[in-house]
Amino acid sequence: MPKNDESLKPTHEDQRHHIDRASLYEAVGEAIAGWSDIEDSLAVAFSRATRADLHIATAVLNSANSFTGKERMLRYGIDAGKQLWSDDKRYLIEMDVFSQCLKRAADWAHQRNWLAHNRINTAIKGGVYVGGVVSPRKTSSNWEGNTLTEQAVRECTESFNRLSTVVLEAAFAKGLETLQELSQKACDLPKKPYQHSIDHILNNERTATD
Repeated sequence: MPKNDESLKPTHEDQRHHIDRASLYEAVGEAIAGWSDIEDSLAVAFSRATRADLHIATAVLNSANSFTGKERMLRYGIDAGKQLWSDDKRYLIEMDVFSQCLKRAADWAHQRNWLAHNRINTAIKGGVYVGGVVSPRKTSSNWEGNTLTEQAVRECTESFNRLSTVVLEAAFAKGLETLQELSQKACDLPKKPYQHSIDHILNNERTATD
């Protein structure tokens, strides 16, 4: 990114609160890269589900022009494979891991799109300076619920990395015990990829000033 990019120049509030706007750009980039790792891992899952060559499976999966299309294709592949190889216990547990991870990825796809398509700026809400945020391009009546702080963005990256790691470890797991442990890890993935929303920051600030 050019060093003279106007969007990276600190505002008065940035300077007053020691906020490095470039840090948020970095966090968003890492999160989007983390989502790419999820899609790569799901291609491995599709290959395992269909027992197809990885290069062919990746090409077929990537023929879908949206995550929804990829999710549907992988889900159908898993369902068909479980019918064909229903006597393979290892395969069935592995597919259960993939199914749970796919469900979570579908839950998180909105956050990935949010990071890729909205504004990166700094914000003040209710008199509270909340630092770097990814916020709506248009004014929203639900501003707080539709805004991600830098901490939340970094939590998204951590969650994305956890999910892709579980998928890949399941694909190459040696024994049933390891797969069962991974199945639990998949179930433990949170419904939302971040925990500290902007509401959390605002509530803490308000509590501190009460």
